[in-house]
Amino acid sequence: MNSQTNELWFTYVTPFNVLLGNGDTGALSVSINRGGDFILERIVSKATGAFKSQIGDGGISLMFTSDLVDSSLLFGTAQLWAPVIPAYQFSANGSIFYHVVDTSGAGNTVQLGFIGRIVPPGSAQQASTGHPRAARAAVPPVAGYASAPAAMAGYYR
Repeated sequence: MNSQTNELWFTYVTPFNVLLGNGDTGALSVSINRGGDFILERIVSKATGAFKSQIGDGGISLMFTSDLVDSSLLFGTAQLWAPVIPAYQFSANGSIFYHVVDTSGAGNTVQLGFIGRIVPPGSAQQASTGHPRAARAAVPPVAGYASAPAAMAGYYR
């Protein structure tokens, strides 16, 4: 825990999803239930074979990709995690949506990890999602991270 900001690093982990060859988990979710908003900064996976996945914000039905994406393009590993840029803020009591489909043709066990920070509601240490459906007030970005609108404004100059 960082005593200056009251933020807590936390990892939400899916249960092991055991899939038969070319199996499909369907739509599943992990609840955000640690007493504050969750700022997602890193995503990782562990699997016994190849798979495709789609993740998103289940609280507002916002998918981060338009379709299933090969896991090697989306997730990192415990040693080489994939950063989420810009960091994405899930509301307290929201959920992380995920959908996994095996592409190995054999049995596959898949587990996903979502690494980030829990911040108390109303804290100045929040990240803006920049998405209009998020319905959250814009707040100053977390040090080192630009909000999505600021990043896009700089891109389109």
